Amino acid sequence: MGLSALGCPRKGAPPEEGPRPTATVPLPPASSDVPSPTGATPSSVPSGSPLAGIEPLPSGGVATPTEIVIKNGSTRSIGFGDRPAPVGGLYLVEESGHLGPFQLDGPPAPCECQCGPNRCANCGARAVQPIPIAPGGEHKVAWNGRARRHRRNEFDHCYDAFVPPPGNYVLVACGPSCESTRITLPPKPGTPLSITLSGNQRRADVCPSDPHFAERAARVALYTMAVELPAFRNPKAAELGACDPKQARCVAKSELDSLRKSTGCSIGIAPEPLEFEVRVWLDGDDYGTFVGPDAATVQRVRYAR
Repeated sequence: MGLSALGCPRKGAPPEEGPRPTATVPLPPASSDVPSPTGATPSSVPSGSPLAGIEPLPSGGVATPTEIVIKNGSTRSIGFGDRPAPVGGLYLVEESGHLGPFQLDGPPAPCECQCGPNRCANCGARAVQPIPIAPGGEHKVAWNGRARRHRRNEFDHCYDAFVPPPGNYVLVACGPSCESTRITLPPKPGTPLSITLSGNQRRADVCPSDPHFAERAARVALYTMAVELPAFRNPKAAELGACDPKQARCVAKSELDSLRKSTGCSIGIAPEPLEFEVRVWLDGDDYGTFVGPDAATVQRVRYAR
């Protein structure tokens, strides 16, 4: 299973080999579909707690419902969606990543679970049936204007729903591959948002010119670590507060190790063919989080133990 709770997975991506034992962490999609690793205890990540440069979720706000138009810009049929409908396959991140990665909110799919005092239903693995879009065609999604950020509560993976604050965001739509567009929220009433799927696998060969990219990638990686490391009883989770995402830099793969500091926390980002590795060093241990080309979704992780 891919990292569908925090992003759209790149199918078949193997864990990276390294000198230390590693753990590839599959994140269940907003429920307890995948149990905690053997010997681990569920951890609690309060929704209002600051996590490694990630701001607490805003409270209040008025949602602005809008329509999102998914267009097929290719000459062949494309399947939209990498998780259960109706908003499956749509992701959002603030341009500097201050709120971490999140998904669009909508009517709950089976087994999706909002954080609360009770356990989520355990439905096992769920098949995803992408929505076919004909060449040159489109598919319309009614969005209620709210978003979901996933975390662990006392029992399971779950989500908190909230109204994204006004600002600039990266909207991502996933099918066989993921595409993105920049939007401003709240949207203008009556004006739909649109995004076009090309059907081509996007490359991540060089560091982007986007001035917010490195900070956004670092915050997305740090939030993922803050959610997942405690479940592996990894004590380094407590040290994430020392990491400064604004200091993250994107460099060539051959230069990545040069960013490592002898003590404390350091962050480097390097391009891979189809994704970016966000490498976080915490006093001798290194952690790899692999994000999509726009640093809005998490593909896989490689955590030292």
